[in-house]
Amino acid sequence: MQAALRTHGFTLVELMTTVVIIGMAVLIIVPRLKVSPRSHVRHAAEQLVNDLELIRTRALSTKSMVRLDCNTGGASYVGYLDDNQDGVISATTAEAQAMRGFGQRSLANGVVFGLGSVPRLPGDTLSGPVTFASDQILFSNRGLPQPFGVRGTVYFTHPDDNTIASAVSVTGSGSFRTWNYMPGGGWQ
Repeated sequence: MQAALRTHGFTLVELMTTVVIIGMAVLIIVPRLKVSPRSHVRHAAEQLVNDLELIRTRALSTKSMVRLDCNTGGASYVGYLDDNQDGVISATTAEAQAMRGFGQRSLANGVVFGLGSVPRLPGDTLSGPVTFASDQILFSNRGLPQPFGVRGTVYFTHPDDNTIASAVSVTGSGSFRTWNYMPGGGWQ
């Protein structure tokens, strides 16, 4: 008696069923992975806070002045360290390199400096998307904003929706806070 031949594999029906199930799962999951412009703006503000903490820590560790320059037209910012400790930051390549890998940060995903159509933070009477003089945030060798006690705000928005905004406020004592604008709810 001959033994029946057995073949191993999948039938066409099994393969098609698997493809349909995977396709339905992708249709459900992919829309949830899409990041909204609001999330992009919030991320830009959170990244700036992290970078401000980094450069302030660099000022404390090197006992040197540091400065963050915001390029509002180019949607980027760069950090500088007074590497020769002469009390002057000239925005040279050497001073940028002294920040050790900080480099120039570009605002990603269409985020720009600005307010869009939302009101300023309560109590903020200065104008511009960056309310520091010359769009520069300067920290002393002790990590305090300079001139002493200066404070300001950096605003972010998304050009696709001018009702989306986030802000980073810097106090005179050198602390940072992220704010997000909620339509109908104001700044939170």
